[in-house]
Amino acid sequence: MMKLLSFLVCILLYTPVLFSGDLAFFPVHVNGDLPAEWKNEEKLDYKLSSLFSFYARDNFVIEVADVSKLQQWMEAGKVLRGKKLERSTISGICQGLDVSYVVWSELDFVKRPYLVTELYNCSGTVINRKEGFLYGEIYSDLEDSLKTLLQMFPPRLKKELSSESKESKKELIFALDLSGSFMREIQAIRPYIRKVIRNQNIPVGLLLFGPAGTTYISPTYETKKIEEALKAIRYGGEVTANHIING
Repeated sequence: MMKLLSFLVCILLYTPVLFSGDLAFFPVHVNGDLPAEWKNEEKLDYKLSSLFSFYARDNFVIEVADVSKLQQWMEAGKVLRGKKLERSTISGICQGLDVSYVVWSELDFVKRPYLVTELYNCSGTVINRKEGFLYGEIYSDLEDSLKTLLQMFPPRLKKELSSESKESKKELIFALDLSGSFMREIQAIRPYIRKVIRNQNIPVGLLLFGPAGTTYISPTYETKKIEEALKAIRYGGEVTANHIING
């Protein structure tokens, strides 16, 4: 009996699963020659931390501090958005935003994209660290890297459709607002749409609307046109439904 208890204690000690899921994402430190769609973005570091927050909520059962509140806290305390993350800053974020963990990231574009992410507890100890080159589609790679970093948090179980549900679900339509203020959100959700149209055995449609009008791609199993439309979406410049559909 004592041997069994000792074995269970060892499992508990060496299997790190975090159940207190409140965390904050520090502004992402970005270096180098940025992609064209990011060059004109103001406060890109905060926007990338918002993107990470979205990925974290989508993949794990955790509460994530609102990035705007973190920004207000940092500006009020004149906290620098630099490369180093001091223990005092981590402690201040934990107390000021009532969180248990802080994520710091650096994205380097000096050669090919290289991402470093670190997960800290409130005492400033690194719980997990992930680093490496990004070889594929950057948004998908960022999400995959974050999923590895936070793998000790409880995963969000996404309900699988039964065969009956798949048959009864006639179609799926994604609606995208092409006004410039929503381009970051569209970039974040684009990899998810790609996964859906490639893996789900249901017809998928696309509704694009913006200042120049509305364009509708009817739900279909043939997804080539939707793939082309998603690929054509870019930051900056004139973004209209006709421009995306007609190239």
